[in-house]
Amino acid sequence: MSVGLVAGDSCDGRSLIYEVARIDENCEVWWHHQAHNALPLPLMSTFSLGEDLSVCLLKPNRVGILVGTSEDYGSCRYRDLRGDGPKGDYLLLASYDRRDRYSSDEAAGFEPKNQEEEDALREFYMKELDSLVDSYLTPSDRENLFAVSNTSADDLIRALREEASTRYLHKFFSEDRFVFDDHLNKMGAHVLRCILSERIIDAIRREKGYDQHEDYETFIRDGILMKDFSKMTHQSELEDILMMVSGYDRDMISNFTWELRPVFYQEGHDLNQDLHVDTYHQAIKMWLYAEDVTQDLGPFTVVKGSHRVNLPKAKFLYRVSTNLSNRGPESYGSFRLLREDDETDFGFPKREGLVGKKLTLLIADTSALHARGISVPGAVRTCYSIEKPFSSKTFPSTLKKNRYDAHLFWSESKRTVD
Repeated sequence: MSVGLVAGDSCDGRSLIYEVARIDENCEVWWHHQAHNALPLPLMSTFSLGEDLSVCLLKPNRVGILVGTSEDYGSCRYRDLRGDGPKGDYLLLASYDRRDRYSSDEAAGFEPKNQEEEDALREFYMKELDSLVDSYLTPSDRENLFAVSNTSADDLIRALREEASTRYLHKFFSEDRFVFDDHLNKMGAHVLRCILSERIIDAIRREKGYDQHEDYETFIRDGILMKDFSKMTHQSELEDILMMVSGYDRDMISNFTWELRPVFYQEGHDLNQDLHVDTYHQAIKMWLYAEDVTQDLGPFTVVKGSHRVNLPKAKFLYRVSTNLSNRGPESYGSFRLLREDDETDFGFPKREGLVGKKLTLLIADTSALHARGISVPGAVRTCYSIEKPFSSKTFPSTLKKNRYDAHLFWSESKRTVD
């Protein structure tokens, strides 16, 4: 079934019509606008031309090749794979299977060999869930869960035990940003998942003594840290901060590799300027200002404290998890605040643009509501971003053998700051 026709040019200059088709009615396909410096590529990116290559659309109606690997990651190439291509302000082909949205490789590969194995897995997951709830869910958490969903934690756990499939429970414990089940999410399942993830990383920090770090209280309160990088005399100072915010051990932190990245003013609607959360669990990102960053440059903007799953955050999470969009980042769990809403409607404080001097180091938990600031026309903001300073593997919980682990998402980078 055809879902779109695109006019373009062939490599020899001839005009062609490209048809994008879907295999069956379960395939949701659309063109997604990819903003400048919005990497990594969104989860809905479709690599339809083989491994790590896809179709993209450049203005005016030029079909290009989207590169999903190597140093050209995220670029849309016109005519061939040689030369530079823009890393934003193009359309990429987006899609998912309506029957199983955006499952991770781990969750998608869930296939018990027989009923006995499936029953054993189900019992394991329910025991884990019961244990996590008993260990980490506070009276305040229970009150907030009931306040937003009108369902008690006990009733929700009972529903998960009686109604959730083993595959659902498998995904519940995976790194998938969101688990799709309308009925269970209306009972508060997504909110519970977010609460437990937060409580576990809190406990890991305390167990490792990271709550003694001088910046701990500030980070727990605000979800961000802003430090003067020029005053750090040794890399261990930065490592200590990153250990505290992430819960990682020192040997899980690698050498820091940076890339200078420009952020361009963009006309029209930029999804990155909508307040949003990246995922259901803590996700740490870090930037180093390469110049003085003022409000005119559209600084990183955040709702301080919105990384914590308190009552305002529970209200937001419940609202977005029970009113899903079929397209865009919010279709896979990178939930946006509706443009007609204001963050204060949920009880959050007002958003703040984080201005700072050159060599300001910004560390943020992007499970908080955050956005790219709105700059003046023509503005370009430059900063360094860091690539994978930690292990990309799942966080090894020292408390329980579970999959509610903190994951860190970092921008692409290729060279070290001098």
